[in-house]
Amino acid sequence: MNVGCVVMAAGRGQRFGGNKLLAPLAGAPLLSYALGALPRGRLTRIVAVVSDGEVEALCGVRGVRTVRYPGGPQSDTVRLGIRQMADLDGCLFVQGDQPLLTAGSIERLLDSFAAAPGVVHRLYNETDEDVIAVEVDTGEEINEQDMLRMSAKEQVTEDLPSLYRLRPAFKDYLWGGHRLRDQFGKDSPYEITAESWELSAHPDGQSHIVGGPYDGWAFGDFVREKRTAVCGWKSGTFDRFPI
Repeated sequence: MNVGCVVMAAGRGQRFGGNKLLAPLAGAPLLSYALGALPRGRLTRIVAVVSDGEVEALCGVRGVRTVRYPGGPQSDTVRLGIRQMADLDGCLFVQGDQPLLTAGSIERLLDSFAAAPGVVHRLYNETDEDVIAVEVDTGEEINEQDMLRMSAKEQVTEDLPSLYRLRPAFKDYLWGGHRLRDQFGKDSPYEITAESWELSAHPDGQSHIVGGPYDGWAFGDFVREKRTAVCGWKSGTFDRFPI
């Protein structure tokens, strides 16, 4: 069975603040770990979809052929990659920013596909071991302080409501008027209202929860108290809600 591999390496790292794939991790570019994990002997063809010249050069050093892409929706990266594998039996997609990927994991995935080639196969973790280390901060270099490590044992679950109604914080700045109250039905306590902060954890004007077990709680205080149960575990390195 002939299976090819598409390395998805066209991201520009805009949220990261630079090209994440080239960020140094333990002395090597982040992308190099995913490239190094590919079991070359079991893959008929390997192609990386790239949008950056330095990333292309790194792939060349590692012996990986590239397809240039100017950048855009990730779905376009998938389409470009599939076109390169049209004559093969299957196609494996690998994200370039997965430094903990191992050749063993990929080989198990390939074994699974060989046993049942008519369906989609994916990797997942069914143990409670520490297997995740995800960069969630930004900067020029990734280090241990920018990582979160978690296991199923460490995850604390809480039965929280899925939806919250918030009472906005109103501002009576000089340029205010009556439209928020008259046209949009905002229950502002001010005669003149300039702004309605619908979702806010800002200390100068927090929204407040209306109804339910947390009725009256300031939204920012609620987020600080519940942390990852509300905002997800990736929020663990941030000290405040960003709005």
